[in-house]
Amino acid sequence: MPMLSPSAFLQALSGRRLALVGLALGVVALFAVNLAAVSVLKPLRLDLTEEGLFTLSEGTRRVLVAIDEPVTVRLYFSRRLGEASPPHAMFHNRVKGLLLQYADLAHGGLKVELIDPEPFSEAEDRAVAFGLQGVPITTGGDVGYFGLAATNSVDAKEVVPFFALERETFLEYDLTRMLHSLALTKRKTIGLLSTLPIDGLSGQSGLEMAMAWQRGARPWLVMEQIRELFEIRSLPATLDVLPRDVDVLMLVQPKGLPEKTLQAIDRFVRDGGRVLVFVDPVAESGRREGEKATFGAFDRLLRAWGVAFNPDTVAANADAARRVNAGQGARAVIADYVAWLTLGQETLDAGDAVVGGLERITMATAGILEPVTGGTTTFQPLITTSPRSMRLAAGQFASSLPDVVGFARGFRSENHPLVLAARLTGAMPAAFPEGPSDVKRQDSSPNTPQPANIIIVADTDVLADDFWVQRQNFFGQQIVVPLADNGTFVINALEDLSGAEALIGLRGRGRTDRPFTLVAALRHDAEMRYRAKEQELLQQIEAVQGRMRTLEQREGKPAEALLTSEERKTLEDFRRDLLTARRELRAVKHALAQDIERLEGWLKAINIAGVPVLLVGFAVGMAWRRQKKEKGGEA
Repeated sequence: MPMLSPSAFLQALSGRRLALVGLALGVVALFAVNLAAVSVLKPLRLDLTEEGLFTLSEGTRRVLVAIDEPVTVRLYFSRRLGEASPPHAMFHNRVKGLLLQYADLAHGGLKVELIDPEPFSEAEDRAVAFGLQGVPITTGGDVGYFGLAATNSVDAKEVVPFFALERETFLEYDLTRMLHSLALTKRKTIGLLSTLPIDGLSGQSGLEMAMAWQRGARPWLVMEQIRELFEIRSLPATLDVLPRDVDVLMLVQPKGLPEKTLQAIDRFVRDGGRVLVFVDPVAESGRREGEKATFGAFDRLLRAWGVAFNPDTVAANADAARRVNAGQGARAVIADYVAWLTLGQETLDAGDAVVGGLERITMATAGILEPVTGGTTTFQPLITTSPRSMRLAAGQFASSLPDVVGFARGFRSENHPLVLAARLTGAMPAAFPEGPSDVKRQDSSPNTPQPANIIIVADTDVLADDFWVQRQNFFGQQIVVPLADNGTFVINALEDLSGAEALIGLRGRGRTDRPFTLVAALRHDAEMRYRAKEQELLQQIEAVQGRMRTLEQREGKPAEALLTSEERKTLEDFRRDLLTARRELRAVKHALAQDIERLEGWLKAINIAGVPVLLVGFAVGMAWRRQKKEKGGEA
C-alpha cells in the first residue's frame, strides 16, 4: 500500500472523519497545555479577592525564607466534620492552601502533612496526644478534629487545639507567628520594670517584701502566662543602661523613676527597642488608700513618643459599666460603676492582631491617651470607650469606697470615644537630648534614631487577677477561670512586639465566606416585622391570661360562670383577633421565605449561568466581527 503524504491523507478523509480527527487533536492539545501550565505556571498566583486573602505579606515571606531548622506541620481535619459543617470545610481549604503555599516558599524548610484522624485510629491517638480538641459531630458521640500541631528539630511544638471560625481573620498572623517561634530555638527576653507587685514581690520595700513573703505572695496570673512563653528578667528601678539581651521592655506603673533610668529607656527606644507600657491614674491593685500617681519626668518620655497622658483624669463609660454591689454591710445596692469597664469587641481595633478577635477586656479606673499635636509618630488606637463617655477627676477615687451611685447619677456624656490603649510607631525624637552620652546600649547606634514600636495601656488593673480571673478550689486544687481576655491581650502584645519586623504590620485580612448582604438585609427586615407581630401577639396573650386569672380568683368559682355577656363577647372577639394575628404571622413568615428563595434563585442563576453567557456572547461577537471583516475584504 503506497504511503500517503499528509496533504493527500487529509484530502482522503471525509468531512465527518476530519472533524473527529480535529476534535481528538484538540483534546490532546488541551491536556498538553494543562500539563505545561501545571509545571510552568505553578509558582504564579492571581488573587482576585477583595481583601487579598491569598496574597502573603512581605513579613511572612521573610519568615519563611529565614527558616533554617526543618519544621513539620501536621494539619488534622476530620472529613466528616467538613460534611457536617460547610463553614469549617471552607476554612480548612483556606488553611490547607495557605500551608502549602508556605511550604513552596520555604524551599524544603517546611513539611506539611494532611491527616484525617478517623475514630479509634492511631492518627486520632496522636492528635489527642498533641492536645487537639475534638468536637461532637454526631448524636452517637463521634468527634471531629480541626487543629494543627507543629514541631521543629529540637522537639519544640506549637499547637492549635481547634481552628475557631472567629479567628479566621488572623489566620496568616497566627500561622506566621507559630513558624517564627519554632524557627527560633532561643526564647525572647522580657525586661520587667514594675513598681507594683506584679511578679509577686517586685516593686515593694524590704519590710513590705518580708510581710508579703509571709503571706505567701505569688505572681499575678498574667506573669505566670508570660513566663511560659518568654524569659523574664526583672530590672531594678535605677538603671544606667538597658541590658543587651532585653528584646522587649515591659514598664508597669513607672512612677518615681530616676532620671538616669528614664534616659536609658529613651536611648533604648531610639535604638528601635520595643516597649509595652502600663500607666494608671488610679491603680486599684497594689496601691495604698489615698495614694496619688505621680510620674514626674516620665511625662517627657510620653510626649516625645507622641502621646499625652493626664494622671489626674479617669475615663468613665456608661455602655461598658460593670454592675457592682455599691452597698455597705448587709444592705445591697446594685449599680453601674461607670469607671469599671467591660469592653466588648466593638471597642477593639478589629484589624490589629493584638486585640482583634478578642471578646472582652476589663479595666478599672483607666486613664485617657491622646495624640500630641505635631508629634512625629503614628498614633493608632487599640482600645477605646464607646461615644457615651466622660472624664472624671482621679481625686474622686482616693477613698477605698468611692461614690459609685453618685458617679452614675452625675454622668454626662461627652459624645465621643476615649482612647484607653494605643500603638505608637515611627522614629522617636530624644526626650533627654541633654542626657549623658554613655547612657546607651553597647550595640546601639547613637546618631540615627531607629523606628520604634510601642504599645501603651492607660491601666494597670488590666493585669490584676481580681479584675479578669476567678480562682476556684476544686477538691484542694486551684482552678483558674478567666472572665475576660486580659491575659491573651498581654501575650499578644508581647508576641507582636518581640516578633521582629516580620510580624509587625500583619493585620486581619477578612473571611473566605462572603455573605449575600442583600439577602441578609431582606431577612433582617422581614425578621423585624415578624418579631414586631410576635411581640404584639405575646402582649395580647399576656393581657387575656391576666384577665382570666383575675376572674378565677373570685371565690374559686369557674371563670366561665362569672363572665357577663359583654365579657363573653369581648373574649370571643379576642380569640377571633388571636386567630387573625396567627394567620398574619404565618403570612409574614411565608412571604419572608418566598422573597429569600426568589432572590437566592436569581443570584444562583447569575452565578452559574452568568459567566458562560458572557463567554458565549463574546465568542458570537468575535465571530460576527470576523465575518463582517471578511465580507468587507471580499467587496
